[in-house]
Amino acid sequence: MVLKMMRIWLLAAVLGAFPAPAATGSDKTDAFKGIWTEDLERESGRAKLSKERFDQIIKSASQGKADEEKRLRKLYADDQQKFWGEVREFFHRNRPSGRGPGPGPRGTDGQGPRGGGRWHERLQKRHDELLALIKEHRPERARKLADLRESDPDKYFKEFSAQRRIWGPVLEAKKRGDKKLAALLIEDIDLLQDRNALLREIHRADKKQRPKLLKELEGIVGKRFDLILKKKRLQYQELRRRLKRLQDQIERKQQELEKLTGSKKQAITKRVNELTPKEKPN
Repeated sequence: MVLKMMRIWLLAAVLGAFPAPAATGSDKTDAFKGIWTEDLERESGRAKLSKERFDQIIKSASQGKADEEKRLRKLYADDQQKFWGEVREFFHRNRPSGRGPGPGPRGTDGQGPRGGGRWHERLQKRHDELLALIKEHRPERARKLADLRESDPDKYFKEFSAQRRIWGPVLEAKKRGDKKLAALLIEDIDLLQDRNALLREIHRADKKQRPKLLKELEGIVGKRFDLILKKKRLQYQELRRRLKRLQDQIERKQQELEKLTGSKKQAITKRVNELTPKEKPN
């Protein structure tokens, strides 16, 4: 059971790296393009997929076949959306089935890279941190996950992967000490939950009920817009702080250059004295 759960968690970590398909057909002149679908965390410091992680995904999906690896790399260059669709399908198709060791995203036995003990520990730590975060804010959801973990590991994998996409950005913000952003993300999770529930009601509503429900939906959408503005203000403030730090560095470097300019002879004499032993007195 432990090995199986580890394989499932490793696969969840790999799948979690895949970007969502980009929206198509949007009006590029639209000032509001993407504001409703963007991840509130995306522009606030979330790490991008590393080259090493990308290469590992390619090698796993190609199963060691050079021609397939070449094809996948070309597909990535030509059509990223199609590429990620194929890779996601591959990992879903080859996820652990619970019948013992089998193919996995990190090696032929599905148990991760060689010598990956520390890597396993980091993944397990992140897994536990996410569960603790979910338990703090959604105790009922955490209890259901705990039950699934014991009763149905495959279903647990699917559910945990979904929760990881929701709560992962909150965890990252908290680990960076960005409490304001973390609070915004949690509030957005609540709003999205309310919005989705309301959309289901609207779908079932008759003509008399719809106007009232649409008014409620307008209120929720308005609150989300306010959240997006708050996030962008946080980003603006952070950029200002970074710019201030950069300006301070520039000023220090300028002062250093001014101090060094015209003092070449003095600097050389001092350095020569430091490098050569002093003459012993007779």
